[in-house]
Formats: sequence, C-alpha cells, structure tokens
Amino acid sequence: MTLRLFPNKHDIIKESKYFSYPDHTQFYTFPTSTKMLTLYEERLENKKNLLITIGDSWTWGDSLPPQSRTKDFYTNTLSEKLEADWLCIAWCGIDNEWILEQALRVADLIKCGFYSRYENIYVHTCFTELYREIIKEKYNYEKFRDIIDGIKENDFVELSEKYFQKTVLENLPMTTNFSYSTNFWNLNFDKVKYNFIPTYWQKHLFDHENILDDQVLPAISGLGVEPMAEYIDDSGRTQLKMSFSEKLKGINARIDLMQKCDLNYKGGTKHPVKKGHDIWADIVFDHMIKK
Repeated sequence: MTLRLFPNKHDIIKESKYFSYPDHTQFYTFPTSTKMLTLYEERLENKKNLLITIGDSWTWGDSLPPQSRTKDFYTNTLSEKLEADWLCIAWCGIDNEWILEQALRVADLIKCGFYSRYENIYVHTCFTELYREIIKEKYNYEKFRDIIDGIKENDFVELSEKYFQKTVLENLPMTTNFSYSTNFWNLNFDKVKYNFIPTYWQKHLFDHENILDDQVLPAISGLGVEPMAEYIDDSGRTQLKMSFSEKLKGINARIDLMQKCDLNYKGGTKHPVKKGHDIWADIVFDHMIKK
C-alpha cells in the first residue's frame, strides 16, 4: 500500500479534503509553460523525515523547465539536504489568505498524527506579496477592505506592516517545526519572534550578484499593486495615495533590478532560475538547522 501525504475521502481524519483549490482562480495569472497546474505534489521514498513546503508560484517552481521542474525547485533540493520525503503545496498567483489556510491545515494534520511515522517534520511556508486578496470581485473583498479601513496610518509601508500583522502574523502556527519567509517583497517586523528567515528570497539573489536594493516594499507585481491602487482610489485617503505613489518608483526600480539579475528569468514575474532555487534551499536549510 502506498502512503500518500495528502488525505483523501477514505481517510478518517476528516471527510472533506484538507488542501483546497482557490475559489476564484479566474482572477489569477497562470504560467504558459504548463497546461494544468498541480496543487500538491509529493515524492515518497520512505525517508525518516518529511519536508512540507507551502507558497505561491516561486515555491511551485514557475518558469523552470516543465520536464525538470520538480527536480530543480528548492523543495526537492532542500529535501535531499534533510534526507526527507517531500510534499509541496503551492499555487501560482495565489494570495496570503490561501497560503496561511494551507499552513493551518498542515498544522492540524500534524496534530492529528497523520504524519506520525516520520521522525522529524519540517514545514516551510514562503508568503507572497500583500494585497492580492483584495480584488473587488472576490467573495472576501469587504473583509480585507474593513481591515485596511481600520488601520489609520497613511504611510504605505507602516500601514502594510500592520495589515500583515493582523492578517498573517497573528494567525501563524507557532510550533518549532514551522518556519517562514517572504519571496520578492519585504517588510520590517519581528522575524525572530515569528521564526521568519531574516532576509527575503530575492535579496539573497541580489546579494549573490552584488546588486544593491535596500528598499522596503510590501508588493511588487500587478497582482498586489493594482488591487491596492484601486482600493486607495476608492478610499479617498489622499495622504496614503501620496505615500503609495512615491513607493511606485521603488517598485519599478526593483523590477528593473530583477530583470538585470542573472538568477531571475526575464519574462513574466521574474521567477528564480534553478541556481536561484539552489541558493534558497541552502538558506532555508541553514535556518532550519539552527532552529
């Protein structure tokens, strides 16, 4: 009998599926390199340890060659370092609400003993940029707008820090086997307290190529920037709009730097090449081992 890491309808832990497809996938951009996305993927070789990774297209390995994607992405490389089986739960263009939901479900599975045959379980969740979840057409638009309305700071970065605190940090599973990071965006918060890797993924790629970027930017791509711009226009918050407009210069500058970086693909949203995944696997491994 083959053990699967993903509970199905025959499992007694819960009748419903644990890892859900996004409810509004029509609002997300998908890679052109594949005809169909796979929500979760696994490699089972009866190792003593288990690695679970959760995230968006960067974790999924978007832009990597389709025939070698699951060999080249950081999940596989990291699992070899940990001598672990692996499960990757990722979706392209997804928001942090969905990513957090999957992390909480993994925590439930661990608590229920679903992975009890493993000696060690390592879970790494890489969060994406802010504000992808506030698209007007989505069912939860008003919920996230209410959160932003309740944050009175008109500095875009300060508002973003409080928004991330309320929507993600206050809800994280905080057991020792869970670690976290961000991919191409960054904010200032207590990364030690929440077990985040101190520096975001893209910054490590910049450092490797001697590219300087010391900005604080909570969103980069149109998936995060455009919904926030629409919210700001609707809100009438003039000072916030001025602060946001100023940050747009930095956003464009970072995109230009990613375009110049040899560790990012040039098209689309500048996903990491294989070497960029290898560098990240080393960073995550070092963080896990220190913890």
